[in-house]
Amino acid sequence: MDWKHIELENGELKLFCNSYITNKTAMNIICIHTPIISAVALQQIYEPFIKYGVNIFSLDFSGTGKSDNGDKKLSRKSFIADLDFIVNYIESNYSSNIHLYAPTGIGGMFAQYYATTSTKIKSLAQFNCINYKKTAGMGYPLLIAKIMYFFLKLFPNIMIPYKPPKYQGPRHEEDNGFYKDMMAKYPSFKNVGTKFLEIVLAFFIAKDSVAKIV
Repeated sequence: MDWKHIELENGELKLFCNSYITNKTAMNIICIHTPIISAVALQQIYEPFIKYGVNIFSLDFSGTGKSDNGDKKLSRKSFIADLDFIVNYIESNYSSNIHLYAPTGIGGMFAQYYATTSTKIKSLAQFNCINYKKTAGMGYPLLIAKIMYFFLKLFPNIMIPYKPPKYQGPRHEEDNGFYKDMMAKYPSFKNVGTKFLEIVLAFFIAKDSVAKIV
């Protein structure tokens, strides 16, 4: 088996998916990464699953990576719709044994947020999590985070420099080195849109965030 780059047509959009298929009945793992870079760039992180005889799907959300954006940009509704689509695709073509794996910090937040909206996910493994209204772990007191969220909503189309987190603890050298390597290899990793940051803060702050019910 080899890795295959497939395009999944979701209405007028074509979603890019990096996939590895073992067989029709194998466990299916959807890998969710930080969507400021394509799934292909992070293949090294989820590739070790191959040895366990699973099917792997790593999707670029609409408006990100190698997927079409049409007239739409990434939003909380759009990435949920994208994941609903890939889940239905897997159920129709493989099996309903579907799991989420989110090996990056923000990817973990996206995965957790989606998992609260779906009854079809069997399990979730995540690197980081959302704790509603607990923004100190992101480095911002709640009041500062609310002010940032307000201004990010006012200016949704600006690109700003991205500063990767500095990890501490066991194997922190590897985590910090990973971000350093990504920024060296992929210029797009050095900047992030204010719309993307608004989505992340919305997980923690927005009144309609589904994370507050967890």
